[in-house]
Order: sequence, then structure tokens, then C-alpha cells
Amino acid sequence: MEQLKKIIRSRNKKTESPMEYKILNELYKYDDLQFETQYKIDQYRLDFAFPKYNIGLEIDGNDYHSSEKQQIRDQLRDEYLLKIKGWKIYRLEGWFCSRHPEIAVIKVLEHIPEVHKSKRYIHSRRQMLVYFVRELHNRGHRELSEKIMKDIT
Repeated sequence: MEQLKKIIRSRNKKTESPMEYKILNELYKYDDLQFETQYKIDQYRLDFAFPKYNIGLEIDGNDYHSSEKQQIRDQLRDEYLLKIKGWKIYRLEGWFCSRHPEIAVIKVLEHIPEVHKSKRYIHSRRQMLVYFVRELHNRGHRELSEKIMKDIT
């Protein structure tokens, strides 16, 4: 039990928000996935980085990233990291990461080939598809959603 508490404390130090913590826990489920937290590139810091692929992941919470001024800063930062440093930055909304961390990480992992054959990735992709089909259904596209569900089950 003490070992588990140490792991939890060390993970909390690697993230700055509960949303980041949820994503961190999800990423740890992928064996051999190499990533870093709070990764520095020049004057910037990424929430999560996959340096082997020059991919960064930012979790945008409403408190900090909702103002127009901050959105412009984020856009300029992402353009700098892409055009000058060659990094592709993916942004995920905090509310979605909190509710669906398993699905949220798929957006980034789609660009990291080493995980594509893992059972965890395949399961998460299926979960993502089911989620979006349910959203279709809830938004009035019942016939289409029922057809897709039949095809995937």
C-alpha cells in the first residue's frame, strides 16, 4: 500500500491539473510507450511530449484557455513549435479528458505506430467509435447510429 501511495505522489508531481493526471494514468496503461510530462522546448513547456515523434499534447482547461487572448497565445505557440521546431501539437479540451480519458488519448496515439497493435489501443478505438455513435443517436440520427452499431458489434 505504501508503494502505491509513492507512485500516486510521484505521478501528481508530473502533472499540473486533475485532467492531466487522468491522461497520465491512461498513457501509463500502454506498455513501452515513451513520453515525458512537462517537457520543455525553448521557452515553452508541453503537458505531454512524445519526443521520438515530435508530438506534443496540451490539455486545455476552461479556466486558463477559454479567453480569446490565451487562445491567440496558444495558436502562436503551436505555430512556432510546428514551423520552427517541427513539432505537431494536439490540444484536447479538459472537460472531455476528465469524462473520457481513454478516448481522449486516442487522438494522439493515432500518430504513434508502436501502439497500434496493442490490445489497449484496439479496445480504446472501439470505445471511441461507440461513444461517437451514441452521440449521433442522441442528436437525432437514430437510423444511421443503429446501422453503424450493427456493423461494429
